Amino acid sequence: MNRYAIYFAPRAHSRWWSVWSGWLGHDAIKRTPLARPKVSGVEPGLLAELVKEPSRYGLHATLKAPFRLRTGTHISDLEEFAINFAAQQQPFTLNLKIERLGNFFALTPVQVDSKINTLAGVIVKEFARFAMPPSQSEIDRRRLSGLSAHQDEMLLRWGYPYVMDCFRFHISLSGHLKGIDSNIETLIKNALNLQLNSVISEPLVFDSICLFEEPAAGQNFFLKKRFDFAT
Repeated sequence: MNRYAIYFAPRAHSRWWSVWSGWLGHDAIKRTPLARPKVSGVEPGLLAELVKEPSRYGLHATLKAPFRLRTGTHISDLEEFAINFAAQQQPFTLNLKIERLGNFFALTPVQVDSKINTLAGVIVKEFARFAMPPSQSEIDRRRLSGLSAHQDEMLLRWGYPYVMDCFRFHISLSGHLKGIDSNIETLIKNALNLQLNSVISEPLVFDSICLFEEPAAGQNFFLKKRFDFAT
């Protein structure tokens, strides 16, 4: 069964999309592989393995984590709701930095932005009507990451542990760094900062939300439709 997600993703014509999709080696709009930049001192195979997981999901920031459609709802209902929801939102811009967020590298806001946190919380609540509750196996898998009691409560209530006051806006750029040599990690972080420097002069505009789709379990997600904010 298909899964869907509500993500933020940069515009396809922006360097934010092309540069960071290139880093991941996957264009989730064209659904094609991309040549990753070389990182001096890091074996290409290691880098490919390190970005394998975020690459599968495409360049994005999670707003509502992947879900299956609730029985009795249709994808057209979800899309119509998203159109109307997005039309009520106002665009804003983001300043991002490279950060080691737990065990992975990510783009995160330079400063805490209440607009993002508020919007993400509203999306979780409003789009919950379309989401099938997670299965017990999905709950068990999430719990393997070592959730706090509060995160577990969020998981059971909303289907994902990192929501509401547990939410942090981020665009994942690597998988888990556990076991990676510290020197290699430094080389990768330096390379990420060089990538960031190449796009930092172009404002990252948050002016839409995107519907991503996973056609079948384990397949790559792709950007199915973008919903523009009010102009």
